[in-house]
Amino acid sequence: MHLRLRRPKHQADYAATAYPASIERPFVRIAEAGFGDGWNSYPHSMAWFRDALYVGTTRANLCSIKAARPPGFVFWPIRCPDDVYEIDRRAEIWRFAPSEGTWERVYKSPWYVPPGGNPDAPAAQRVPRDIGYRGMKVFRGVSDETEALYVLTWSPSKSGQPSIMLRSTDGREFVPTTPHEEDSTVTTYRALCAYKGRLFTAPAGRTAGWKGGKHMGVEDCAVGQAVVLENADPLRRPWRVVNVPSFGDRGNLAVFDLHAFNDYLYAGTVNAQGFQLWKTDAEGEPPYKWVKVLTQGAHRGPLNEGIATLCAHGEHLYIGTGIQSGGYDRPLNIGPAAAEILRVAADDSWDVVVGSPRKTPRGFKSPISRFGPGFNNFFAGYFWTSGSHDGWLYMGTYDWSHFYPYMPQEKFPARMARACRYVSLEQLAASRAGCELWRTRDGERWEALTDNGFGNRYNFGIRRLVSTPHGLFVGVANPFGPEVSYKNEQGQWDYRPNPRGGLEVWWLQQNPQRECQ
Repeated sequence: MHLRLRRPKHQADYAATAYPASIERPFVRIAEAGFGDGWNSYPHSMAWFRDALYVGTTRANLCSIKAARPPGFVFWPIRCPDDVYEIDRRAEIWRFAPSEGTWERVYKSPWYVPPGGNPDAPAAQRVPRDIGYRGMKVFRGVSDETEALYVLTWSPSKSGQPSIMLRSTDGREFVPTTPHEEDSTVTTYRALCAYKGRLFTAPAGRTAGWKGGKHMGVEDCAVGQAVVLENADPLRRPWRVVNVPSFGDRGNLAVFDLHAFNDYLYAGTVNAQGFQLWKTDAEGEPPYKWVKVLTQGAHRGPLNEGIATLCAHGEHLYIGTGIQSGGYDRPLNIGPAAAEILRVAADDSWDVVVGSPRKTPRGFKSPISRFGPGFNNFFAGYFWTSGSHDGWLYMGTYDWSHFYPYMPQEKFPARMARACRYVSLEQLAASRAGCELWRTRDGERWEALTDNGFGNRYNFGIRRLVSTPHGLFVGVANPFGPEVSYKNEQGQWDYRPNPRGGLEVWWLQQNPQRECQ
């Protein structure tokens, strides 16, 4: 277990540009404060379509978590109403054209009004049809006359409606397509991948429904079964399952990511005994033949509970791991622990890139980068997203250190309890809060592009990376708005407006030329 405490590199807590010495042109912040609305917490999906960047938001994430299953903080980090449905949580899609240099909101979820309901009722008496847009992919199906932008939706559990998919051919009009499957308990889908002329996805959230007038809860990251669906014609045809449920192992609770590499489709699962990685050539009739590539979290066990991101770069498929709920799965008592980066070659051989040395059936494995889990950062709960751009592999982290002051001290890991003898919880969060973005060309030499959330301590995760002809776009999750907690002069918790809360988008306009040193 590694712990890294450090001071911010910049005196200012909030910067308009940020870059290391090897970047000739800086990252520029092109969106902040949730497009002016602090409830826009996550840039949950991003895609390049028709010469513009599209960003799908998920709203009020911390309030949704509080309503579903609060983790037991001593004080809640942001102000939330007693009823989360008092918030306008209707998800949004925003468009940015570099040639124009301005943002435009092109879509906002409609309200869902149950049969016989009043469409003009107050927000608390209505339900958003979509509270998030969790995935985007440009794809041309059999019935599509041209490429279309397909968008995965996230339905609130209270609506009782299944998740749907949106489709747009012009980037301005978004029309629902057929549901993915008839299971109305599935509220969201996570992965979205194009492969061999078909679109693949996997359910990632399920509601337990209602019983005796009481809602029985919701799970937003696992559905209890790892299922992969495909569709060559999302506009006209129903989706079909293409794997044996959970790949024949009931421990596989969901598929977190899908990615094409070396003429195969790869699927990464979440499993309390450690993730599994599977691949298929998707030939013949489903269920297809799948081959297990990795198991037991690449022999790290539960500390590699899930595969959060997959990315093909060079001659390898890179894997970013993580533990559910930000690096500490309390219901299953897994963690806390930092995440790893692994890579798999075409012949299924593999390396630990960033992580713990260990014995494996293929011999002893040491990290080829010489970095421990999380790049030696204990708070890096998972590598949330990855992308290949202009010869570089980029990896972004989720960092949970900002939550530390809200945690009961008796639940601290021993190493953290010792650290807190010398610094206060507020000092600890202030000195090192903020997500990290790293890059490499070869997997061995890495450099950090930011280690403090681009200068904003509330930026707790790199959520999306999109490579485009105009450069690299980075979507940063920040749920600490519109009002964030603080300790007043009397040492008591209170709330105040937070202009630094809400998602951000950063743009690397010109690709760097210098190699890592």
